Amino acid sequence: MATHSLAGPGRIVSPDQQLSLLKRMLADAGKLERVLIIPPDFTRFHSDAGTITVQLYELLRDRAEITILPALGTHAPMSGEQLDEMFPGIPKDLIRDHDWRHEVMPLGEVPADFV
Repeated sequence: MATHSLAGPGRIVSPDQQLSLLKRMLADAGKLERVLIIPPDFTRFHSDAGTITVQLYELLRDRAEITILPALGTHAPMSGEQLDEMFPGIPKDLIRDHDWRHEVMPLGEVPADFV
């Protein structure tokens, strides 16, 4: 897996640089059929993760099946208004609530020596 970064003390990544990095990342990823995007929830609104999620959605919507799963942790699900503010233009039917108390089930186990 390729790594893409722009880093440095006090470095601010512009929206154009951000989009360029996302395009390079997706080009390196090759053909994608299904993509799960896991951004933080509204409590991290100022992280700009919503913008990155929208950019990924725009870049992928015509070439992959997209699901967005906000990482709620133990927080309440996001309201419709919060979804609209954080992920403008993304259809709500693509966004899933992470009900960690009731909807999580073990699918398997990864051996420690593999990790």
